[in-house]
Amino acid sequence: MIEEILIININRNPWQPRMRFDEGEIAELAEKIEKQGLIQFPVGRRRNGSVELAVGERRLLAYKHNHMTSIPVDIRELTDEEMAEFAMSENMDRVDLSRIEIANGLKKWADDFGWSHEAIAEKLGKSREWVTNTLRLLELPEDVKEKVNDGTISARQGEAVLAITKLPESVVERAKENGYDPNDDLEKAKTGEWTSDKIRDEANWYVRQYTEKTADAIFPTSVAFGDAENFLCPTCDLCEHRIKHGSEMRCPEKECWDAKSAAWENIVLEEASAASGIPILELEEGENRWQSVLSFTHSDYTLGEDGIFAEGCENLRLVFDDQPQAPEALDLEKHPQVAIVCHHGTEGPRCPCSRKRNQEAQKVAKEKELQDPEKQAHKERKQQLEAQVVTPAVEALDEAIAELTPAAWLMVYRKIAHTSGGEKWTVEQIRQRIARKLVEKALPYWEPENNLPAAQTEIVKKILEPIGRGELFETDEEADPVPQLEKRLERIRGWVDSLSLDYPTPDVVQGNIVNLDTLLWDVEQIALDHPGDKRIDALCLDIDFEREKLRALLPVVEIELAEPLDMETVCALVGLELIDDSLEELIQEAGHEEIKYALALLTGDEERTEVLQKALSA
Repeated sequence: MIEEILIININRNPWQPRMRFDEGEIAELAEKIEKQGLIQFPVGRRRNGSVELAVGERRLLAYKHNHMTSIPVDIRELTDEEMAEFAMSENMDRVDLSRIEIANGLKKWADDFGWSHEAIAEKLGKSREWVTNTLRLLELPEDVKEKVNDGTISARQGEAVLAITKLPESVVERAKENGYDPNDDLEKAKTGEWTSDKIRDEANWYVRQYTEKTADAIFPTSVAFGDAENFLCPTCDLCEHRIKHGSEMRCPEKECWDAKSAAWENIVLEEASAASGIPILELEEGENRWQSVLSFTHSDYTLGEDGIFAEGCENLRLVFDDQPQAPEALDLEKHPQVAIVCHHGTEGPRCPCSRKRNQEAQKVAKEKELQDPEKQAHKERKQQLEAQVVTPAVEALDEAIAELTPAAWLMVYRKIAHTSGGEKWTVEQIRQRIARKLVEKALPYWEPENNLPAAQTEIVKKILEPIGRGELFETDEEADPVPQLEKRLERIRGWVDSLSLDYPTPDVVQGNIVNLDTLLWDVEQIALDHPGDKRIDALCLDIDFEREKLRALLPVVEIELAEPLDMETVCALVGLELIDDSLEELIQEAGHEEIKYALALLTGDEERTEVLQKALSA
């Protein structure tokens, strides 16, 4: 019902993000309304004796600009959720809303109505990741939120700043102890001079440097270590202090990590000592392990059934070792992290019993070799070959090369070029062709004609510098770097294009994401010296596109499936040219993860992506 409502009795939509309207825009709309009238009425509801506007705030401001006291409003019976949805449909795509203002609106909808991120994304026509990342901006420090709000830094840079602000306190403290301070990096990030990738790279460095990769633990992360004071959680797999970094889980609590490592070493060594009867190594005060302990190797003859181990040498000790040697001395299947060493002491003799037995064993082996007729006959035949064939031929060929005999030089050419060559070539011709082949073999394997500076660099390093001619070329400082950057991207693209035929490992996907990150960094550095180069802008967009595709693919390939993906089905999904009934049949046959894999590969193909998204949610 259309009613004339006094403007002083109208309130704004409480679920609508507060926006900044351009005065010129309002004046233009006011003039248009004055000439043509109000074509579309604002929508609102009655609430506590006044009217709450669902949509139409710009039209209300235009009426105020025209000094009107009332405005016609379409009064409806609207629920709170319907009011929020009106606010969404009218305002969420306006360019005058910052991501922080949008985030505040999303949070109010989530708090007031209990909407999940997926529900909000569906109502807005956005991805769940977009909603989640937008809401995460509210976790930024207030001064950073202000910079995002006023445009000093972009929302993407703001999201990256979270990687620094969310660093565990233990990581920050360890970094400071080593002369680094993440807070200094945070201040640099606030200036807006760092790209989002640069900010993330800095945060990732702190994580890699000052956390431990749980997959590399010497102890099983599923083992419970009890309630010792310095164990933050008995089982690492359930510890809330762990952080996810790419495809890895990492531990930021070094004190707990070291304590569990030491505890596990004691457990393993005590079990091995009880089984073998060999004591655990304990060093005296001031004793240097590397000077007082001798490690056995696979080549030692000292620990066999007739050796020190059987005799029970008092110097034998057990140490923790992830790759123990001398397996004949201890059952490595039962004790895979324990090695036997000889503790002779820093001041005492250096393991005389071991040295003596080793010398005796080597002497016996030598005697056996001398008594073996077959080995002696082979040795004599080898000596005859050297004396009667190899030595005379080497001397003759050396003389022929020194005398510039064409046939000798032609032999060299044939070995390098793997072709017959010309029997009538002169020595000078052969030497020129040998030089050419050596230079050609030193060129980069990737189309050197497309990058002359890179080719020159390789030849200088591999050919000219060793012969003292490193200054032959003058550096071309004006060489165009863009073609080589494009070539690097094409190589990665070629690999990405092959993923419809070959299922990659998480490490390979992560490695190519790193390659793309590195390439983007190189492009951004080149851009500083080539402002306004549209090729560089296009290259940045292409790199970002391929990187987002791989990032979407990574969570899928990280999942350990009961069976491998049916890649024929995936290829059919990816290669399908028409949307018809056969696609639905393929989707019904394909597994959940196959569809997710295909979705990642179909980045940019909106039509087929929409069909697969529906199949995935079914």
